[in-house]
Amino acid sequence: MTRPRCPGNHSSVDAAVPAELPAAPYPAGTDSTPTGAGTESVRFQKALFEALAEASLDGIIVITTDGRIATLNRRFVEMWGLPREILETHRRDVVTAHILERVADPQQYRDRSEYLYRHPDETVLGEITLRDGRIFEHFSAPVRSPDGVYHGRVGRYRDITERQRAEDELRYQKSLLEAQSQASIDGMLTVAADGRILSYNQRFVEMWRIPNDVIRTGSDTAALEAVSNLLADPKEFLARVVYLYAHPGEASRDEIALVDGRTFDRYSAPVKGDDGTYYGRVWFFRDVTANRQFEAQLQRRLRQQRVVYELSNVVARAERLEAIFEAAMGSLHDTLGARRASVLLLDPDGVMRFKAWRGLSETYRAAMEGRSPWGPDAHDPPPVLVPDVRTEPSLAAFQDLFAQEGIGALAFIPLVVEGRLLGKVMLYYDAPRPFPADEVDLAQTITRHVAFAIERTRTHERIVHLYEAEQQARRQAEAAVRARDEFLSVAAHELKTPLTSLLGSAQLARRRLEQTGRLEPERLVRTVETIDEQSRKLARLVNQLLDLSRIQAGKLAIDRSPTDVAALVRDAAATAQATTTDHTIAIEAPTELIAEVDALRLEQVLANLLDNAIKYSPEGGPIEITLAASVPNSAQHDIASSPESNDGAAIAASRPTSVQLTVADHGLGIPPEHRPHIFDRFYQAHGAAYRSGMGLGLAICREIVELHGGRIEVDCPETGGTRFVATLPAA
Repeated sequence: MTRPRCPGNHSSVDAAVPAELPAAPYPAGTDSTPTGAGTESVRFQKALFEALAEASLDGIIVITTDGRIATLNRRFVEMWGLPREILETHRRDVVTAHILERVADPQQYRDRSEYLYRHPDETVLGEITLRDGRIFEHFSAPVRSPDGVYHGRVGRYRDITERQRAEDELRYQKSLLEAQSQASIDGMLTVAADGRILSYNQRFVEMWRIPNDVIRTGSDTAALEAVSNLLADPKEFLARVVYLYAHPGEASRDEIALVDGRTFDRYSAPVKGDDGTYYGRVWFFRDVTANRQFEAQLQRRLRQQRVVYELSNVVARAERLEAIFEAAMGSLHDTLGARRASVLLLDPDGVMRFKAWRGLSETYRAAMEGRSPWGPDAHDPPPVLVPDVRTEPSLAAFQDLFAQEGIGALAFIPLVVEGRLLGKVMLYYDAPRPFPADEVDLAQTITRHVAFAIERTRTHERIVHLYEAEQQARRQAEAAVRARDEFLSVAAHELKTPLTSLLGSAQLARRRLEQTGRLEPERLVRTVETIDEQSRKLARLVNQLLDLSRIQAGKLAIDRSPTDVAALVRDAAATAQATTTDHTIAIEAPTELIAEVDALRLEQVLANLLDNAIKYSPEGGPIEITLAASVPNSAQHDIASSPESNDGAAIAASRPTSVQLTVADHGLGIPPEHRPHIFDRFYQAHGAAYRSGMGLGLAICREIVELHGGRIEVDCPETGGTRFVATLPAA
């Protein structure tokens, strides 16, 4: 193998070497070529040695046992810069003295030289460092004849400066590479083409948790077997390794999932020489678990923010609480994985009531409704988290219920607005689980949106209710004003009519008396009858006004006493029948029916109902009055079997529980749009064409019946007419 010459050495050495020196090795002063008996073969071998020595790139010197220089070559002279005067001495000690001036450690060189000459059988190989930085490799061996006679020592000097520098650089680079490898955050492994582990760093061993006895085997197969139990998918991992070893030209990068949750980024590339020779494969492993967790967390946060943003949009537009609840439970499912959830709100009594839920049985809701970890007056209460319902003492009584429902963990998240508790959101999980702080913060963010939306919706509902109430009050006030004006007009008209009749009759009688001094009997009777009729009418109108005043003041009262309602009905019917010849009033009633009622007020009800029946049946026709009683079930058999049951005595004796009075006509009926208002004050169902009275009769009837503890209803049969039904307690 040829070695590069040391750059720059030849110019200085050549200057020190005499130009006329022969090209052959320098002799020791005498010709040692055999004479006489010498042969051509010996001369040839000597010439061959001298040619080889001169052609050598190494410096060669041969020294005899007596210290003379037997021979040396030009390269030796060049390497050590020997001048002519030293060469001419042919002495080892002179040459050695010259060399000692050039070596970095003269004493070491002298000691080694002396040692070798004292020990002629020693063969040594070493290095010599010169002061000018060059490094010589030194080889020294004894020179012996074939018969073993020691003749001296040969020395060979090779300039290895460049090689040494290259080796030093290589060692430096290797050390640097090893330091970098050990300092790297990546696990590094280099595997030879035959499967031997060439190198690895400590990070690789730590990442894969490979035992020392395994890694020291240097077997890649053993290392693969040691890590297989750490892999989430060992088959896929090993298949990829086998593939890459089978395809040495390919590089690869992928990610590896481990059973403990870690994730490694794996990169592999072939190791090739400049000529393309494949030496093996290098593997880099980087633990990217934190990066992937951060990315996953970032994605989760982005998704959560998107869900919260969408929730805020939904609840901002929601007009109903149900829509808010549904959106909230959907958001909790999407962000926190709560497959089951519920929303409970405090009712006016401070009790938590279920308003919306997902995945909860009726049994569970019934058992847990009204239960809360906070009191209704709690100010800004904190969330209550139950990672494992089995270990929570306060829930010991519900363990069977949780087991049936499949609940392992709970979270109580309060719905709070300005510190005021509105309700709570419940999260249910199938198995025990922790509640990280970021999840709790997110749940509270969602519930704050929900609580604000609930409060906003409730406020809106209150505003709408107040607005509607204000509008209703305004309409009622306007209606009351219109009714008052209409009432005043009607009252003035109604009062004016009898007054006009009274005044007219009185003026006619007075004029007649002034003219004749007397009144004919027939005229007197008509005048008295007119005065009596109009006075009664006027009195009825005044009484209605007084009753209205008492009703508005809450002073209309009844005076109950045992009354034969059947007799009262017959009397009222007779009075009404006397006012009309176009109608026939029929009565269906028991002979006697005793009840605790205010007779005068009940008679007033009957009079008003009959007056309406006559008024709104302009074509005449029948008017039916029906009186019936309700008795206890236990008495019905006795009534049916009593011989007196036909005349009503049995009913009277049985103490009825209620009395039902019905007045039906076959007249105009009531238009459907007017029926809801028929009992309103001043209301006229048929307009001016049939207006007579002030529209107070039915309102007063309802007030009297309700003061008795009863009710009055109107029915308009399809056949026509109107039927009023008043039901009163009998006692």
